[in-house]
Amino acid sequence: MHEYRPEYPQELVNSIIELSRLPIDGLFWRSAAATGKATRLFARRGYAVHCIEPGANLAAVAARNLKDHPQITFENTRFEDWQERLASFDLVMSAQAFHWFPARSATRKQPVH
Repeated sequence: MHEYRPEYPQELVNSIIELSRLPIDGLFWRSAAATGKATRLFARRGYAVHCIEPGANLAAVAARNLKDHPQITFENTRFEDWQERLASFDLVMSAQAFHWFPARSATRKQPVH
C-alpha cells in the first residue's frame, strides 16, 4: 500500500506551515497516520509530530518508515478513544482520514487544557 500511494506535494506542506504559522520548534498532532507519508514530509523539516493510528500494523509500518526521526511518536488508538490533550499542540492535522471519524465525535472533540 505505502509504495503505491502518491506522495503529497511539498507545496502543500509549505502552505500548511505558512497558514498555521507553525513554529520550527512546534509540536503537532496527526490523526490516522497510516504508513507515515504525510508525516515524513514534516519530519524531514525537523518538526515533532505525535501520531495516532488505530491499526497496529499500520502504526508499526509508520514507525519503521520514520525510524530515523526520533521526534515522531506514535500511539495506537482510535480518534474517538484518544484522550484529548489537543491544547498542548501547535497544530492538529488529518491528511486524508477525517472522513473515517464518526461525525459526532470528530466535530465535537474539544481540547483539554
